[in-house]
Amino acid sequence: MGSSPKMQPLAITLGLALAAFMVGRNMVIQPAKSMVMRLKMEKQTEERKGQAIGRIADFERQINAGQSGLLPKTDASAFIEMLNRMAEDSGVSLTSVTPFPVEKMGSYARLPIQVEMRCSYHQVGRFLSKLESSSTFIKVEVLQIRQPPEVRTAESTEPEESKLSVVILLNGLSRAEAG
Repeated sequence: MGSSPKMQPLAITLGLALAAFMVGRNMVIQPAKSMVMRLKMEKQTEERKGQAIGRIADFERQINAGQSGLLPKTDASAFIEMLNRMAEDSGVSLTSVTPFPVEKMGSYARLPIQVEMRCSYHQVGRFLSKLESSSTFIKVEVLQIRQPPEVRTAESTEPEESKLSVVILLNGLSRAEAG
């Protein structure tokens, strides 16, 4: 099993090449692959963090936008003033506005107000549309529409746009006052 003298340098060269390959693989290529994998994982983590930060920013914008929908104070005067403007713009005649006690709900306060009015179907529709499109959070809790007795008679000569008796219980929302 002797090796020829010409084969010895070739065997040494092949052995050194194989040893260099193994050293390169274990000392350079494997650590580089590990580093690439680690960097890819870090990049994915950073992307997820960025997405989470983006979602948090969206939530903050929604919360801030929601804050603008609150009434400025727990005093019903600003709410009543706003309702009066909406009624006037809708051609509605308010016959009564009754604020009820403020109800605290955690860090918010609910301001219930009952409004009574005389108006036509179209006018109450315009009024409700203004409530709905308002930038302030307003919830209609109760809506009662009645045709007054004088309009219900068969001999009535009232026009089709006769005045109705309407009662609406509304709730506005504001930040609760500290105390």
